[in-house]
Amino acid sequence: MTNLLSRINRKNIFLIDGLGAFLSAFSLGVSLPLLRDWVGMPATTLYFLAIIALFFSIYSLSRFYFSDCKNNIWLKIIIFFNLSYCGLTTYLVCVYFNVLKPLGLAYFFGEIAIILVLVAIEFWTLKNRFTE
Repeated sequence: MTNLLSRINRKNIFLIDGLGAFLSAFSLGVSLPLLRDWVGMPATTLYFLAIIALFFSIYSLSRFYFSDCKNNIWLKIIIFFNLSYCGLTTYLVCVYFNVLKPLGLAYFFGEIAIILVLVAIEFWTLKNRFTE
């Protein structure tokens, strides 16, 4: 794990975040609506979450390509976005809990867990890479 963290810097953390958000947007906007009978989440809610994930992807990838990444505010913003997205997803899981299927619960809990690990890495990057 330490070897992996040593390769992450204040610029490529945005690439990692952006690609992950794009994968979420694709899953939520394309794959899961096709499987909604096995997921249980309404398609409109999946599309809503996909649009948010796509916005986050565009933000992170634009920070990767166009920012000098020396100002830590850009990383603080994406950390806030990621935590807010986890909160929104948790809220929606609670709202639709009675109709969610096991696959849907597994997807959303897995996505939240992955994002929280990413946020922990982003906090680590903020603490260790912006002091260099």
